[in-house]
Amino acid sequence: MFAQKLEDDLDKAAKMVKTAAGIVASIARETDEFAEEVERIAEQTEKFAEKVSEVTEKIETEIDDILDVIEGEKKLVVTSYQLVENENQAALQTTSIEKDDSKTIVIVESSVVSENSNNSAFSS
Repeated sequence: MFAQKLEDDLDKAAKMVKTAAGIVASIARETDEFAEEVERIAEQTEKFAEKVSEVTEKIETEIDDILDVIEGEKKLVVTSYQLVENENQAALQTTSIEKDDSKTIVIVESSVVSENSNNSAFSS
């Protein structure tokens, strides 16, 4: 009788250990999946941070160039401009800043396009 009870208790303990091992294995799989997802998110975050850094550097450079003009260290040359007279028109503009020893040259290319027309009203 004692031997039978001991055997039953050992069987129960073995089943509990087997169940616990299954739970641990399941948690390990889920942890691996979670770690892979975290790694993927970290890689995406790193790529995004690199893009933000590149844009920030570009903006800082442009601000420095503008400040040089404001402070009088460089001269500003505007090659063209266009006033928008109608709310239905959109001013399209591209600007580039070129450095030349003692001055900064800003080249502005603009066009005004009406909503009702595909023709450019102004282009330079």
